[in-house]
Amino acid sequence: MWSNKSKMIEKRAELIEAVEEIIRNGIEEQTPLVIVAEWRTIGQSPRLDENTFDVFVITDMALLTLFTETVKRDPANTISRPYRSLIWLLKSLFDYSIQESLQFVNVTNQLNFGLQSDKSAAFTNRATELLYGDNFLHRATGVRPDGA
Repeated sequence: MWSNKSKMIEKRAELIEAVEEIIRNGIEEQTPLVIVAEWRTIGQSPRLDENTFDVFVITDMALLTLFTETVKRDPANTISRPYRSLIWLLKSLFDYSIQESLQFVNVTNQLNFGLQSDKSAAFTNRATELLYGDNFLHRATGVRPDGA
């Protein structure tokens, strides 16, 4: 079933729901995965803006959410890059649950659906829009987790 493109398109909603369940169950244990630093200049000049530096921390569950939200926006009758990555994740987790061994390279080679795999996790500008949206962006409050 996993390598059948038509079946994967047909099962799209179920696979998205499975990943969303992983996210719901893992939200309390999420961990930082990627730290992105940004800086702004004044117009095209090399002068730095007054509030020039921002740091974004993307957690493992936030990254999964980015994939699922992107897949939901993609046409339902295709296997997009983000959807293929979700398929790879679920297949790898499924295999790991049975074999207690992670064979991610084999999974990606077997389930490429005739497409290039070098840009599988590449996102378009739509991903940036999602990351800067209210569901992802949470401004630091200056309050430490320990309340100090």
